[in-house]
Amino acid sequence: MAMTPRRVLLLLCTMRMCLAASCGADGQACDAEDQALLQHESNPRFNILQVSQTTVRKAKRCANQYSTKLASANISSEYRPWKYRSSMPASSRNMVIGAGMGTTGTHSVVVALEELGLKGYHFKDARASANEHAKEHELPDYVVPIVEQLKQNTTACLGAIETFDFSTLPENVEYVSDTPFTELFLDIYMQFPTAKVVLTTRPSLDWAKSRKKHANSPPPVLRPCGLAGVKDYADADLAAMLDSYNDLVRCVVPPGNLLEVDLFANGTNLTETLASFLDNRLPVFQEGRVEHPGAVNVKKHTV
Repeated sequence: MAMTPRRVLLLLCTMRMCLAASCGADGQACDAEDQALLQHESNPRFNILQVSQTTVRKAKRCANQYSTKLASANISSEYRPWKYRSSMPASSRNMVIGAGMGTTGTHSVVVALEELGLKGYHFKDARASANEHAKEHELPDYVVPIVEQLKQNTTACLGAIETFDFSTLPENVEYVSDTPFTELFLDIYMQFPTAKVVLTTRPSLDWAKSRKKHANSPPPVLRPCGLAGVKDYADADLAAMLDSYNDLVRCVVPPGNLLEVDLFANGTNLTETLASFLDNRLPVFQEGRVEHPGAVNVKKHTV
């Protein structure tokens, strides 16, 4: 008997949860099905393969939109668009990814996450407890190879990214933030597709002016291989890059797994905000403790 498109769809779908292949030929996302798969904590039939397939499809579509937006930012011809690394495994490990670029309040997020009992990494921040060499202003061994290669020429940099397996991060790394994980956000998110993502933001032109204090930091784009530091870009172009990057994160991550915080617009009890967002993934909740005597109350950021 000939297989009609509807029969193929029914074979791929059970209990209203569909594989990526069931989406329309026009490439539009099956938003309701994406949500059912990606919000795995309420899904008794959770399957990391299905989540990964759905996430990859969304990422490819969002990355194409990102590349189009980035074209308006006068980025160097050296820049190479993001490509999916099909050889890397997906992990169901609980991970928190700080997707906000540096100078958006990422250090405050680190302090709050540590207060909640999570251990993790932030670029040379001694308060991040999985950053064992931070007090010496050095990087932990597990990120040295990829950070060093980001400084190299385009070919060497992209080659290192293609072979870096984020799923091998040490078990005590429960969150990551800042370089190199922001610049490689899509690469790490593809390997942890159930991650909770914290996107710290601020007005992009204000960010550009402030970020130039870190003159040699890479521009706010995915895989900034072979690109000059922020000091060599106009503020308007840096702002366009940041806006495009933030839109990419919003496009890829399902709303239930994304927390967006602008610490430059309002002060907040960041510990409680993160506790509510991360819920039962937190050690303090798993141990039955729900009070946070050292809660991080963040005043409105001004610089």
